[in-house]
Amino acid sequence: MKALIEIEEELKLFKDRYYLEKSREIDVEIKTVHNGTNSKIATLADDIERRKLEFEKYAVERLRVVEEQFTKEYDAAVEIANLEFVIEIAVYQTNEGKPDEQIGSTGKA
Repeated sequence: MKALIEIEEELKLFKDRYYLEKSREIDVEIKTVHNGTNSKIATLADDIERRKLEFEKYAVERLRVVEEQFTKEYDAAVEIANLEFVIEIAVYQTNEGKPDEQIGSTGKA
């Protein structure tokens, strides 16, 4: 019976030491979180910053590509409008100033 009591006392001491040790670890962890030196948080913050920079780089490149595409489409639309205008002037001059609707099926007035 005495051995059982000694084991229980040792177990109680072990539990107390374990509790104190874990409490100290938690206190240290809390302090590192509060003062910004927590390694896990620092690693996560670095990862977030890296991903943010990658996204910004991608966004800038994507914006450049989209702007380039819109510029090409705009320039093409301007060129088409200019060509259509030149064609309309040529048709107008060919028809001696008469609009297309007044020309008969033969192409003559």
